[in-house]
Amino acid sequence: MKLNIVDNKKNANATGGKLITLLKLYLSAVMQGTARATTKHVLNYTLEKRQTGREIIHHQNVRKKIIEMKQYRVSVSMDT
Repeated sequence: MKLNIVDNKKNANATGGKLITLLKLYLSAVMQGTARATTKHVLNYTLEKRQTGREIIHHQNVRKKIIEMKQYRVSVSMDT
C-alpha cells in the first residue's frame, strides 16, 4: 500500500521545497546558537584559567584566536 501525502507532483515539489527551506533555517539557527555559546564559553574559560601568573586571555595568541572567532561568527550571521 502506497501512502500519498500530496495529491499531485506540483504540490509535492512545493511541499518539499518548503520543508527544505524550513530545515535550512532551523539548522542555521542551531549552528549560530552553538557558535555563540562556544565563543562565550571560551571567553569565560580564558578569563578564569591562569598560566605564568596571569590569565591566559592576556597572552597574545589566545587573544588573537578569540578575536578571529568573534569575527567569523559575525560574518556568518551577516551572510544568512
